[in-house]
Amino acid sequence: MYIGAVFYKFKVKRIAEAVSVWNEHILPDAQKQNGFIKAELFIDEGTGDGMDIGYWATLEDAQKYEDSGMFELLSHRMKDYLKKPPKREKYKLMTG
Repeated sequence: MYIGAVFYKFKVKRIAEAVSVWNEHILPDAQKQNGFIKAELFIDEGTGDGMDIGYWATLEDAQKYEDSGMFELLSHRMKDYLKKPPKREKYKLMTG
């Protein structure tokens, strides 16, 4: 299993709006992708630091999500709520 981790720097006063967009648009878009398992969003409400973790069956599935243009769409939908563009990285699950 692989994860795609997206790191955010949210505008603290816009976190609630960002969470709504993530739940209403980002998550449903990811759920439609092949190999998607689940996703979770984590935010430090004091600093605005956040990340989401998307779980994927294979590295290829995680990469296809990025290659499909979905990450660019995510970035576009979240831009009004962020201090800077999000960053995405992929990791292999090594335990569990």
